[in-house]
Amino acid sequence: MDDALPDEIRLLRDSLNRFMETEVKPAMPDYESRGVFPRDLVKKAGAAGFYGSVFPESVGGSDLGFLASAVVSEELARNDVRFASCNNQQASTCPYCIYTAGTPTQIMKYVPMLLAGDAIGMMSLTEPGGGSDALGNMKTHAKRDGDVYRITGSKMWASMANETDVGVLLAKTDPDDPRSATAFIVEPKKYPGFNARPIDMHGLSKALRTNAVFLDDFVVPVENRLGAEGDGFRIVMQALQAGRITVAAKALGVARACFED
Repeated sequence: MDDALPDEIRLLRDSLNRFMETEVKPAMPDYESRGVFPRDLVKKAGAAGFYGSVFPESVGGSDLGFLASAVVSEELARNDVRFASCNNQQASTCPYCIYTAGTPTQIMKYVPMLLAGDAIGMMSLTEPGGGSDALGNMKTHAKRDGDVYRITGSKMWASMANETDVGVLLAKTDPDDPRSATAFIVEPKKYPGFNARPIDMHGLSKALRTNAVFLDDFVVPVENRLGAEGDGFRIVMQALQAGRITVAAKALGVARACFED
């Protein structure tokens, strides 16, 4: 595969590997031992351009495409699978939802800061007991109250929810339509009603956590609705479809690391 890579993607890969060797690998053991999220490393990775492959330069990306994104995901996981867990939140599902479905104002407000690592992202769809039918079993609901929505319910397996600045979260807005859901751009540190609790999972990172999320009249301004009411599942599925490429590449990076070790 290396022989088929364009020169610009080879250069990106080499730059990423140097970054992992000099910045991430020496620092991660300390973050891990303290259980502290490596926010400064995410910011450095964003500043270096590692999160922007599938986004245009107008929003802070490099427009190198999905092959470059897959190479980044593979090399992140090969070097340190813990740090690689940030990639979806910063470079894929969260900013991709906003970029593909947001208004120009929403896109310019949120996507550049996610790609730059200035804001930590999140994408929250799954709920306790949701199983394989995340939409049909969704219980979280959002009710409009003037200029805001108030969201009540719970989510599960929300990666980085305890650290997130900007996320995409789904909730039902039509109680008469069990198959509809609406996507919201959420800012947990700015508005009340959001509580994330890290879940202990044997063998996984103590610094980069997945979470259970509890929502109690969580406030989301109307202007932070992503798309129209009822469009949320379509928006998220489009982003997840694109994100599966990087998930597969991440699995390849883990396999390579095992083989090399």
